[in-house]
Amino acid sequence: CHLLEAPFSVLDLKYPIDVQATVGSVYTAFGERGYFKDSCPPSGYAILTFPKTSKTQGEIKLHWMDGGIKPMRPDELEAEEIMGDGNSGILFIGTKGKMMASEYAANPRLIPVSRTKEVTVQQRYERIKDGADGHYAQWVEGAIAGYGNAKLSAPFELSGPLTETVLMANLAIRVADIPKPRPSGKGFIYPGSNKLMKWDSQNMRITNYEEANQFVKREYRKGWGQL
Repeated sequence: CHLLEAPFSVLDLKYPIDVQATVGSVYTAFGERGYFKDSCPPSGYAILTFPKTSKTQGEIKLHWMDGGIKPMRPDELEAEEIMGDGNSGILFIGTKGKMMASEYAANPRLIPVSRTKEVTVQQRYERIKDGADGHYAQWVEGAIAGYGNAKLSAPFELSGPLTETVLMANLAIRVADIPKPRPSGKGFIYPGSNKLMKWDSQNMRITNYEEANQFVKREYRKGWGQL
């Protein structure tokens, strides 16, 4: 999620309209894919679609990769240049060029990196005093002041849709890993893998794949209902 804050802030993203995912597998024997419902898969790749915003020319596709999966190295990136920070990072692909950043959106630069010297961009976002400690202090001060009474770098208007997006990707990854027996009775299929699931953010549900909704909401035991 700390990698998603930059595109959310810069592109003014809100709630995704659909999501799909595929996951890596662990094989317990030759040709036998293991299924471990209480743990996450070793890797995942989710794609989310966002509607057009005031900062974009159309819909936006956001690709989330983890567990060692990475995007293809851009052709414009010179041979000696490191992609992202060598381990993690963000890649923006626009209509006029590409840029990348390290983890936490640190050290943003154009691709090839030599192009970064061609532009000077003014700072638009106020930096938080004392870094990470300042963010913690801001959270406490905001809670004391009450909703809407303090200036925050990550208000609910930003963190709410961002959190829902992270959960949407995890939902797609979870659904992609559910096995179903083949009609022949031999082996399994994974109908949720790469399933394009339509998301109704107002009603908080997947509209075209009911099985996914079991992970969105639950029936609480008596006495433990929603407040």
